[in-house]
Formats: sequence, C-alpha cells, structure tokens
Amino acid sequence: MSEISANGNDYNTNDYDADTNSGGLSNGGHRLNLLPMLGDVMQEVDAVRGAGATSATSLAIATGSKSFTLDAAVTFRVGTYLRMESRADPTGKYMEGTVTASSGTSLTVNVTATQSSSTVSDWRIHAYVSAQLARAERTVTGAGTETVAATDMGAAILCNAASAKTLNLPALADVGVGFWFHAIGIGAGDWTADGNSAETINGQTTVSFGKYGGGLFITTATEWLFFPSSVGRQTVWIPAGAMKQATTSGPAAADAEASSNKQNYIRLDFDKDADEFAHFSAAMPKSWNLGTVKAAFLWTAPSGSGNVVWGLQAVAVSDDDPIDAAWGTAQTVTDALTATGDLMRTAETGAITIAGTPAAGDLGFFRVYRDADNGSDSFNADAGLVGVCLFFDTFTAADN
Repeated sequence: MSEISANGNDYNTNDYDADTNSGGLSNGGHRLNLLPMLGDVMQEVDAVRGAGATSATSLAIATGSKSFTLDAAVTFRVGTYLRMESRADPTGKYMEGTVTASSGTSLTVNVTATQSSSTVSDWRIHAYVSAQLARAERTVTGAGTETVAATDMGAAILCNAASAKTLNLPALADVGVGFWFHAIGIGAGDWTADGNSAETINGQTTVSFGKYGGGLFITTATEWLFFPSSVGRQTVWIPAGAMKQATTSGPAAADAEASSNKQNYIRLDFDKDADEFAHFSAAMPKSWNLGTVKAAFLWTAPSGSGNVVWGLQAVAVSDDDPIDAAWGTAQTVTDALTATGDLMRTAETGAITIAGTPAAGDLGFFRVYRDADNGSDSFNADAGLVGVCLFFDTFTAADN
C-alpha cells in the first residue's frame, strides 16, 4: 500500500470504504478522493513557495462580491477558487470564493465562505481547494431534470434515480473557466449530462451513462470537458455466429455475402409463423455489479416488410448450481425494416432481470428469440439476426 499525507488529510491506494478507509483511492475511491488529494498537495506546495498575491485593501469579512487592489499585478483566471486570509491569523480570519474579474492589480471575487466578520487589511490571496468544497456531496433523485448550480463547484453529484435523469449543465458565462464537479450514477436509472442547448461536452450536446457511470466535468473557455471514470456501462458484442441455434425451435443459419462489395457475415433467420430461439453464454466479469442488463438487436432481411419483435431473457448459474434453471422474465423491443438488405438496429430493451441469484464469476445463459406470435410482430418474412449488443454496468475497474 502506498500512502500520502497532505494538508492534514491521509490518502492511500487501498480500497475505498466510507467507514474504515475514507482516503482509499481504489474500488471507486478515486472518484471522490483524487481531486481532493491533488488539491491538498497543491495547497502545501502553494504554502511552501509563497505563491499568490497580497493586498492592503481594508475589507470586512462577509459573503458577496469583494474587490481588492493587489500589491503587485497578478492575474487569476475567472472561475478560479481563491482563499483570502489574514497573514496574521490565516485560520481565524479568511474568505473563500470564485474569481469574477481579474486584471493587473484589480481583483473581484464572489465570496461564498467565511471565517470571522472582522475587518482585515493584511490579505494573502491564493488558489485554494477547501476541504468542504472538495468533499461536498449532493444526491439527486427522481425522474426528470436537475440543474447543476454554481454552488456545486467541486461537488460530487450522486444520481440516485430509479428512472431516466438529466443533469443540465450551467452556461460557461455563468461559472467561468476551471469550474468542475464529479457526477456518478448510483441508482438503477440511466442518466444524461446535457449542455442545455448552449454548450457542448467533448464536442457533443449530451453524454449518457448507466449505473456507476460518470466522471469529471470541467469548463474551458469554449466548452465542457468530460473525463470518464473507468467503471460504469459496458458493451459486449455477440455476433450471430457465436450463438447456438436451439435444438428445439431453432432458426436456420445462413452464410450471407453482400452482392457488390462482398461483406461476409452469419445470419440467423427467425421464422414469421412460430417463435424460434438462439442461445449464447457469457462468463460475467467480477466487475459486473450483479444488476440488470439491456440489449439491442442488429438484424436485416433480403425481403419482406413490417415490424419484428425481438426478445431476450437470461439466467445466472453459479458453481455447483443446476444448469437446467428457469429463465428470467424476458424484455422485448419492436423494430421495423426500412429497406431490404439494410442493417437495422433496434432501440434498447427495458432492464432485463437475470434469474437465479447472480454472483461474481457466474456463467450467464442468454436466450434470444423472435416473438412471432406477438400481435406487434407483422413482418411477413424471415428476420435475419446479425448479432446482439449486451449492455451491463460495472462497479470496479478490474477483476482482481
């Protein structure tokens, strides 16, 4: 185990545990502790080298906009979080806040945190990541939209929603350069970060996540940057060629080749008159969160028209469990063929609960089918399955 102590706080490379090892960086602890650790290190470096500025401006300690005349020209970036403290009593008399304007010897700060109400004229001013700021935590619940506020600077926003949730990001003009926060999904529902029609996130208008997905958001002069965590939603591609046709009621397999450019692929042709099934299995990684999964189906057809209803169900089998176990409840999705010979991709299914009692290292058995006798299945020919995208969520970055 490696350890570091900085600014009165201890960090280590062991697994994070809120009760027994709150300074851990492994097992997801990096999401809460990495930036606070860097901030603590920066504060110690800052104190050693005497970086920052000084001012003799006489001001009463209070929240709100405060203007300083600096003893020497120092330019701070708008949005930088500063601490203004009395050189004679730095822990007893100080203000903290975000730079709103800085030019030469003129500095304006929106103060949001204070200690004391005294009037001070021996200011030392420097960039700062307060323990309160770095470890702020806010949980958002319920479906719908939540807006990230300027007071969320440095916060960990935990999205604990059972259904879809959207976080609207503030405009760059409102928070400035260098504004940052973490957002992590901890509920069953997917969540989306939205630039709110005004800003982009890594060049995109939105980014979406599943449970445990998320990461660090930080502003530049022109857009939001997003640095994803190494855990969260994962995708596995299962081609039709990796599936086994059911011995009972299985689809026919076809070795297909495109007529002009000769793309070759295996297709499983599911009948229009009766339900047919294909199977695949997957040894689920230890990093899987043991929760629900979702699926999207990629398919095509050389002829026909109408809608196809695709379905998937699953069961998890542990060591010394019977393989002949009951399937879980299936989820289906309906998709229409827009043109023969085109590749079609369905929407994602709803959350699929895997039957059994899922445990780390289980073997998952999955059954794909066309629900031909469903009233919504109107496709009048064989539907050719090309493969399935399986989506699941992880809670650790490795399987050790």
